[in-house]
Amino acid sequence: MTPVVTSWREILMTQAREQPDALAYRFLDEHGEVAESLTYQQLLSRVEGIAAWLHQQGATGTPVLLLYPPGLEFICAFLGCLWVGAVAVPAYPPDPSRLNKSLPRLARIVQDCNAKLALTSPFFNWLIKAFALLPGAEMKALRSMRLQTTPKLKGDGHSLPPVADQALAFLQYTSGSTGQPKGVMLTHGQMLANTAAQHEKYPARPGDTSVFWLPVYHDMGLIGGVLQPLYMGISAVIMSPLHFLQQPMSWLKALARYRGVYTAAPNFALSLCSHRHDPYQLQGCDLSALKFLLLGGEPVRPETLQTFARTFAPYGFDARAFYPAYGLAEATVFVSGGAWFSGAVSHWVDGPALQQGQVVPVSADQAQAQGLVACGTPPSTGRVQIVDPESHIPLAPEAVGEIWVQGPYVAQGYWNQPELSAATFGATLAGEPGTWLRTGDLGYLDTQNQVVVTGRIKDLIILRGKNYYPQDLEWAVENQIAGVRKGCVAAFALPQSDTEALGIVAEIRTEVAPEARERLCREIAAALLAEYGIQPSEVALIAPRTLPKTTSGKLRRQATATGLRDGSLKLLHHCYLDAGAPELALAEELFSPDQTHQEVLRIWQEVMEVPSSELTDHFFQQGGDSLKALTLASELE
Repeated sequence: MTPVVTSWREILMTQAREQPDALAYRFLDEHGEVAESLTYQQLLSRVEGIAAWLHQQGATGTPVLLLYPPGLEFICAFLGCLWVGAVAVPAYPPDPSRLNKSLPRLARIVQDCNAKLALTSPFFNWLIKAFALLPGAEMKALRSMRLQTTPKLKGDGHSLPPVADQALAFLQYTSGSTGQPKGVMLTHGQMLANTAAQHEKYPARPGDTSVFWLPVYHDMGLIGGVLQPLYMGISAVIMSPLHFLQQPMSWLKALARYRGVYTAAPNFALSLCSHRHDPYQLQGCDLSALKFLLLGGEPVRPETLQTFARTFAPYGFDARAFYPAYGLAEATVFVSGGAWFSGAVSHWVDGPALQQGQVVPVSADQAQAQGLVACGTPPSTGRVQIVDPESHIPLAPEAVGEIWVQGPYVAQGYWNQPELSAATFGATLAGEPGTWLRTGDLGYLDTQNQVVVTGRIKDLIILRGKNYYPQDLEWAVENQIAGVRKGCVAAFALPQSDTEALGIVAEIRTEVAPEARERLCREIAAALLAEYGIQPSEVALIAPRTLPKTTSGKLRRQATATGLRDGSLKLLHHCYLDAGAPELALAEELFSPDQTHQEVLRIWQEVMEVPSSELTDHFFQQGGDSLKALTLASELE
């Protein structure tokens, strides 16, 4: 049931009063079994205890870092912050296998928001305290922060002062990389407005269940997987993202087992499920209950949807459940979506014309046809306008321009970045009241007024649903590869059939011999793999002073990408590699086919998809990426 509410506190109290014994959240272990569950009454008790403790510590109005592994502790801590008015700062927990990279990124977030208190698990409490003693200016922020395991106390949250609608609720950090972190500031009212907007598009029914594996530390997983079910009063099943990456069928099995009606995933997840389809694992699997598969986080590809629908139709999947949506953290998460249980609408346009900003419809089988998926219309409380990014003049339907957004769920701005906030959130249109959010995304409105995303003005790179800033990737290459010229590396997204991939173009020093260029490309790929756990799809080397730049010396990344595609760049060497990997990188040396056991060799051969006679001991050079590494780890185990 969906109450008419004015605060998150009231939502939880209402659900606990009206359905105290109904399951609010369940967390699944790696075997798909329920490891922990909370009824609405149990959830209320846990949250009140945390809120009362935070109130005693004077945390109201101050940033509180939340650092947890996947599970229900994070949910209780986050709701405890909302209850008492503390500013929640969810963060990806540090990777114990890559602490030299993940800890400094965490420290930069702590330094930026000036958090003095962190709620965490016992393991991360020990980990941070132990390794924050390492030298370095960035570690100082971690050393000065108080770490507290989740207080399991009983407290009376009813007597705590109410939290104002305009009070800051939490910071969504859009970058934890080497660049300056950007904390999107969201108020309680903005979050409520966005969940109400989503509910307008998805009218939940009593007894519905959601199933989510997306990380709960950021917008889609947090708002869609945690807060939306609470707002609607339905039961939520939560899985670990790592569990999904290791065993993609586990998501579909959970949807079938718990009769999941509502779920979400980026485009790459559908592609991964289709590629890793295992009829043996899915015996008896029934997906007919699924009515709402929200697709977002990265561009949605018509080919991916067709393949997924064809692959899983025998298990009861109905393509009408596809729900392409558009959104971004700066607008809480949701901006536009289609009609309930109506499927996806695809458009096929001329690719070269689209690059020039023109929408020319063509048939799907025409040469250079590019498939686009419509992302629905805004909710009744929001507006989307397509605007010329230079003149700020609104454009007619089917004209490509920048997507601007207006609504009660648009964030206040970026934490402690007033100039960037004004430029991003303070745009105006001539003769129009109010300010607009400039998304940096390109798109158009089709004849049905649906948002169709075509690309990006900003150079943000999205790989497997995760954001990467090109300057961070360029910095990693420039500072680790001796044969590359400083300030002369460009990183950009390359479109592929079912996802995006990473492209790198680098100017090389004159002393690099021709026979060393192939090795240099591999070194560039290895540097990015070690630093970020991703691998470029293509690496190109060019001569000094030939990288496209502006007259003021700024990189022209999109021009570089176009030059790589149309051949206008004069390449000294061009290396094709496997597409970018997801969030977890496993060391190459962990997997060696030199072992003689035939079963190990069989698993290796099946995962790598090459004949046994062609197996080598170079995992990543033979086309391996982190998804295949995770598959190997799972199969070998």
